[in-house]
Amino acid sequence: MILNKKNLCDYLYLVDSFNGSQEIAATVQLEKAFKKTILFKTRDDALRAAADENPKRVFIDSDVGLKLFINLLKLKIKSPKTEIHVYEEGIGTYRTDLIPNKLKNLVFTALGVGCYFGGASLTKKIHIFNPSLYKKNIPFLSKKIEKIEDDFSFWISSNKDSLIEVFSPGFKVENLESLDLARVYLSDWEMDVEFIAKLAKLGRVFVKPHPHIKRIALDEITTNNNIELVPGALPAELLMILLADKFQNVKIYHKNSSCMNYISSERIEGIAHNKNTSLS
Repeated sequence: MILNKKNLCDYLYLVDSFNGSQEIAATVQLEKAFKKTILFKTRDDALRAAADENPKRVFIDSDVGLKLFINLLKLKIKSPKTEIHVYEEGIGTYRTDLIPNKLKNLVFTALGVGCYFGGASLTKKIHIFNPSLYKKNIPFLSKKIEKIEDDFSFWISSNKDSLIEVFSPGFKVENLESLDLARVYLSDWEMDVEFIAKLAKLGRVFVKPHPHIKRIALDEITTNNNIELVPGALPAELLMILLADKFQNVKIYHKNSSCMNYISSERIEGIAHNKNTSLS
């Protein structure tokens, strides 16, 4: 969550719900971009603290669901002039099935509860990369759209050194045996250990866990010289760009990962995998 007071005095509130959050919150690099960075145990705690700051704007990753609506309502009651802005958080931003129960959807909509990203009545704007897709899927919220002008791939490429220092200080691609092909496994919320083992038989594979996977789950991966475990906190988009800088071809094995929608390169090939996926 980002609190915006006078545009140049932003506060960054992080929630301790992903791998490496404590280390990221403590990084010196964030001091260059934000006036203050604070780590909270829960999103509820962060929203309560935000209300105390009485900011001009709050930028948050989601406004979907009843519980979050109640907490946003508490924020608005305590800080009525604060604007609530939602920023894009993956392909879920464009989904229309977040509240699949039709009756629940109807009731929530009547109450002003968000059933879509940007859909809460308390939300002023939603900042997205693809306004056309959002308008197509959720046309009745078109007036809330603010297009993010910067190209995401270009922004990451331009700031990759700083991003590494924030998310995984000192990380770099080392011990290159071949500059031709890099294989990457991106997990969802579960690690497919068997699939990783199959990939490792073909050669070196970079394994990038989802940020919400706990460290203990990584112990299930069989020790193998061909498996290089990438820090879970490192953004997948950043890893893809770093590998594309080093390798002629980068194959990304994933399960409907959002990052494939944001990074475009002739060197990168996305492969949505399942048990029947052929490997090469």
